[in-house]
Amino acid sequence: MSPKAISARPPRQPLSLQPLPPGPLVSVLVPAYNYACYLSECIGSVMAQTYTNWELIVCDDGSTDNTGEVISRFAERDARIKLLQKQNGGQASAFNMAYTESKGDIICCLDADDAFAPEKLASVVGRFARCPDAGLLVHAMTLVDAQGALLHRIPILGAFEEGWIADRVLRRGGRWRYMPSSGLAFRRELGEIGFPIPDQQFAAGADGFLFTLFPLISKTTYLSDELSIYRIHGSNTGGRQGVDAKSARMGAVLMTKVVEGVNERLSEMEWCESLDVQNNLHIALELLIAHLLEGESRMRLYRRYLSAVRAILADDLYGVRQKLVLPWLFGVAAVLPRRWRQPWLNVATSSNALKRTVIRVLTGFRRPIRLSPDVL
Repeated sequence: MSPKAISARPPRQPLSLQPLPPGPLVSVLVPAYNYACYLSECIGSVMAQTYTNWELIVCDDGSTDNTGEVISRFAERDARIKLLQKQNGGQASAFNMAYTESKGDIICCLDADDAFAPEKLASVVGRFARCPDAGLLVHAMTLVDAQGALLHRIPILGAFEEGWIADRVLRRGGRWRYMPSSGLAFRRELGEIGFPIPDQQFAAGADGFLFTLFPLISKTTYLSDELSIYRIHGSNTGGRQGVDAKSARMGAVLMTKVVEGVNERLSEMEWCESLDVQNNLHIALELLIAHLLEGESRMRLYRRYLSAVRAILADDLYGVRQKLVLPWLFGVAAVLPRRWRQPWLNVATSSNALKRTVIRVLTGFRRPIRLSPDVL
């Protein structure tokens, strides 16, 4: 189905989905670039799934390490694994090639440095079977560091959203309780609308395009179980350690590109509505961090801070704890001398033992994901 195929559909009505067949095929898409050191765990976690009707398509995006060799070794052992290779073009182009080769009724994304819990695919298939009108699914994840040490669960605060949430996503400028690639699954009908991802815009952050577009065209559902390991390290998009003005501005630029890319796709579908980047609180807070660290005059900074506080308090996605913590966190930063703001924000936002303990108390102590050793 192409975007034009639903252009006559009035806005704000969820896409109709065909019934899933018994034991649907699940396609797992993995874009890979110079992540050979993580790929054995990544691919092994798919091979260890309790649900067996899957195909794994790994696209080597012009890696300069031995990524291709690692994938080939697994593909020789299991016919369900397919290696694609191409010149380096970025995450979106790798996702696009992998999707083109896929045949699944359900699509799961998996970053090459992440891994699935053994029951991931079975849980996803079961949830879609119980929610036949939902085309998009997200689930909780376990964060680990580069060495695999447990950090905490995400989401930290707040509950997942479910059902037809397009009005909320439009009102918030694209925000909802989304998850990164490895916590994202969707029906093929959505994939036919979301792909190809605009590869010129998304050398990185391609999943942002998908998880921002899809709740505008389909009902969503979720699983509260932690079904993927999400690895945080210095070379991945989500691996920002600490706070600095440059990375904050880069985060705002990336999310702005996502909103613009989604609006272009909505325009192709002849939608009469679009996302307003000015309503995206995530972008506003990234820019507030940048202004705090760049030394803007105190009066202008205080005005930005008060505007951000009003937006936080009025937001219908943040819960009570977030509405208490965020104004305090940014308020302390605003009154501190400039040279102390970055250390304060680093302590307040980075991972440390005390903070991890507090997060685990707030989110509940859960059994960490254990990967099967048989295929690793």
